Amino acid sequence: MFNPDDPTQIIAGKLEDILQDFDANTEAIVYIRSEELMRVKDKTLNDVVKTQFVPDETVFEKDKFIVRVSEDDPTQAVAAQEEGETAPAPETWLYIWVEEKSTQPDPDPTNKPDPGEMDIFVAAENYAPGAWSCQAPRFTLSGIPEGAKGYSYAVIAYDERFIILSGNTYTSSDEGEYTLRFAILDSIGDVCAMSTRYDLKIDLTPPAYLTASIVSEGQPQFILSSEDALSGLDAFSVDGGANWVPAAEDGTYIHTGRLGEIYAQGMLMARDVAGNIVEYPTDFEIPAPIEYPSFGGGGGGGGGGDGEPGINHTGDEDVDTTPYGELNLVLGEEPMHELTIGDTPLELTLELDVAEGLAADASDLPLFTAALARWTDRGLQPWTADAAEEGEDAAHAEYDAPDTLVLTAQIDPAIAGEYAYTWRFNGVVSRLLFNSGVEYLVLRVGDRVTAFSTAGFIAGTEYTDLKAAGVSTRKFDYSVWMRGSTQDPLLGEMAVEAAVEEEIYPLTDDETQPMYYYDFYYGPAALLDVPFGAWTPEMEATEMEETA
Repeated sequence: MFNPDDPTQIIAGKLEDILQDFDANTEAIVYIRSEELMRVKDKTLNDVVKTQFVPDETVFEKDKFIVRVSEDDPTQAVAAQEEGETAPAPETWLYIWVEEKSTQPDPDPTNKPDPGEMDIFVAAENYAPGAWSCQAPRFTLSGIPEGAKGYSYAVIAYDERFIILSGNTYTSSDEGEYTLRFAILDSIGDVCAMSTRYDLKIDLTPPAYLTASIVSEGQPQFILSSEDALSGLDAFSVDGGANWVPAAEDGTYIHTGRLGEIYAQGMLMARDVAGNIVEYPTDFEIPAPIEYPSFGGGGGGGGGGDGEPGINHTGDEDVDTTPYGELNLVLGEEPMHELTIGDTPLELTLELDVAEGLAADASDLPLFTAALARWTDRGLQPWTADAAEEGEDAAHAEYDAPDTLVLTAQIDPAIAGEYAYTWRFNGVVSRLLFNSGVEYLVLRVGDRVTAFSTAGFIAGTEYTDLKAAGVSTRKFDYSVWMRGSTQDPLLGEMAVEAAVEEEIYPLTDDETQPMYYYDFYYGPAALLDVPFGAWTPEMEATEMEETA
């Protein structure tokens, strides 16, 4: 395996020695050279959940073998089957072996490849592990089998947020210190394969300024000064970058030249640790010595450097075998209790939680209507199939296609006062809508709306850990509680929760929490009059003042 501390080195040895200190947080790629069944004592599958085992191509023919990892002894399992008994599985041993891939064709072409057999491969350009860099690294991903349907590559940024890619390349232009991992997702967003972690230190911004000023009148010394807020200041040059001298701790360098010497524009430079450079914007001159007239009298004043700073102008679980694809976006006109698109019912429902004035024995299920729209720079625009057919030509079809689904609760007319409705749906619904071209989902109750991105609206370290551990998208259940009043249009409140395997996670936009939401907005109906994501608390305050 490659040394995690120095990727240029390879660690070789017995498997039990290599895995001795591995735990659930250990990320590594282990190449298996032995053809024998190997076992490691006191290790479980959880200890190698982030470890990839691959056949060594110097021993096994490429693409024809896979590595199996199990807590059950395969030899005992075979013997037990021959005797018609159930073989007890040792609890403290981990079994690892290499076997040839099956050459039998898949009888069901809709079945997806076993995620355990899928690996992701990353080719990195301009990536400097553990060092500051002024170049945005580019990563090229591979590993999705040719012809496989419904899979996509994704980036896991900061170990929190999944970013779904439209292709297989990603250029990281975010500045700062952070981590990236790459994954292969299936059609509903479950992780099939995940790469090791890439630690990035990116600084694309030159030092903030460069000043030059004379130390003392009549002396040939001048001082250069600069600073860099990200990677830090590294060095100065007075000869256009041919030679560099380290910067002092206070971000300065004192250079001794000659009286009257001129440094042309581009000769004085400051460089940060990442390698970005800022130049002094004009010529700089050490004032020449003062010459006095030979016929006596007076003297004159000396000159000095302008001392003004130079300005730099230099500037992105469970294995799910159901073939989820796209939905035909056909909506009925009748109100519904469960979202139904075409003939497909989806697990998205509306519940009534609080209702002033409504009889306690009222048993009618709350209903909502569904409509398609397109969210443009001018806000949400209605969409109909008839309007799309009137477009100029087929080139506008994609632009004119709907990208937003608006669900509007029908407030029971018997309610007199406060009410609260709860929308319930799961991760599969969000993923199906995204696959079908619905980028945004709007939930409307009275005069208040909730809008979010179907590509993903949850992040955080806890979310990443759950997905990396194989928790399926279908196991994420969401509820959005919305409060309002038939008598007070200003009354409004929203709360959202995620439930995962009997654990409840209240969600807010606080990014310090282990699980939080993003691209998720709540406010009055005026939220729909601006581009998605442009709504701010200041806009809501203004809206409330105008309504009052």
